[in-house]
Amino acid sequence: MHTVKLLSGIPAVITNLGGKEQRILTEGKQGPTPDKMNRMLLSFVKKLGDVTLSDLKDDEQLKLVSGLLSCDKQKLFIAARAITYESDPNYIFTYDYTDTAGKKRSKEMQMDLTDGVPEFTAKKFDPSLIAGRSISDLRMNWQSIRDTAEDFDCMTVDEAKQAAVMEFDVPIKDDPVITGGRVSICMMGEAGATYMQTVKRSEISSHTLLMARTLRHYVIGSDIPINSRIADIDKMHQLNLEYIRLVLRIFEGKVETVVEFDKPEDDNSLGEGATVQIDLLQELSFFFLSGQM
Repeated sequence: MHTVKLLSGIPAVITNLGGKEQRILTEGKQGPTPDKMNRMLLSFVKKLGDVTLSDLKDDEQLKLVSGLLSCDKQKLFIAARAITYESDPNYIFTYDYTDTAGKKRSKEMQMDLTDGVPEFTAKKFDPSLIAGRSISDLRMNWQSIRDTAEDFDCMTVDEAKQAAVMEFDVPIKDDPVITGGRVSICMMGEAGATYMQTVKRSEISSHTLLMARTLRHYVIGSDIPINSRIADIDKMHQLNLEYIRLVLRIFEGKVETVVEFDKPEDDNSLGEGATVQIDLLQELSFFFLSGQM
């Protein structure tokens, strides 16, 4: 058993990964899905805060792990793999590409994960840290503002979900949609993961991550925020949208599971000097060190 502090502050007790997690990942349609990832969590997470999962009914266990913030789920998977492959932390994977002669090629790539991947603790939302600041000010000083903010110190999943909701005034008051001058948005969590599953790859845009974080806006004369639709976001003032994105950047926790590497010199699929990005948690080989699945 190993104790891991999540990015929301929740202490978790986990075990090494075993064959069960590999089976879950490869059952049916191969590849990680939110459902498979939640089932994996149920397999190796034994305790969250003061709650021992085995003391709960099956549906209660699933509800608990599903409700974790996305950054906490990322932390659990990265930590579990690091513990399991402690003696051999490198990640080796096969990169497939088309060379300059039009031939299909494969190359073994390796990443040293001895020191893990960068992670950023979720921060307590404090509206006083952003009040009255311009977009340029936030853009230039977001890191120092983030450093000033307090870390999450939640002990339960419900506490983390409540703390993840951020409500604040936007700088442009004559916004045609946000007529009440205020918005609400959540750090990425269960609702976001569910929403992302409904979006077709061809329909993903700059609005998608705002929708996934349940962006809501206030209108004049109402104390209840309205769910922002794509058509609403289309009409919002761009400076307000950038302000919202910067607020997320300052306070939201995350684990940098997306990594970048240089493409092979004879890779003809990308422009000259281009790099390749992969999300570790979306790669089956991340959990299969042998490369055989």
